[in-house]
Amino acid sequence: MPHFKATGHELLTPGEMGEADRLNIASGIDGMALMEAAGHAVKNVVLEHYPDIVRAVILCGPGNNGGDGYVVARLLAARGVAVVVYRNGAPRADGDAAKAAAHWTGSVLPLDALAIADGDVVIDALYGAGFKGGLRGADAVAAKLVRESGAPVVAV
Repeated sequence: MPHFKATGHELLTPGEMGEADRLNIASGIDGMALMEAAGHAVKNVVLEHYPDIVRAVILCGPGNNGGDGYVVARLLAARGVAVVVYRNGAPRADGDAAKAAAHWTGSVLPLDALAIADGDVVIDALYGAGFKGGLRGADAVAAKLVRESGAPVVAV
């Protein structure tokens, strides 16, 4: 299997990640448990690399990657970090992402209202391993805004 290494951690290709998710769920591991584990891992990376973080800007998509983002939002807020969530659509009804979103008690703004301030850390949870095609509309505008802001980005 091809893979990449960065900062001492193995990174899976999108195909490998999709297969790992499929195998974990097929083994009986609950999808919400996977989402919680992913959220904790991302929270830990954010706090390790940005220990003085004041505000996290979290971009959530409608799928499970977005669900991971809602978990990260909840966990960072519980640690005293100011969090603002922007989304490009509501989570798919009755899925794990919808459950994760329901546990996020903060505000959720539309992606086209995205604003990034100096010192923000952006957590990109718009799309995951299953994404195909290119960014369009508000997604493309948000990506350009993030890139031009120079804010650090942690991708889920």
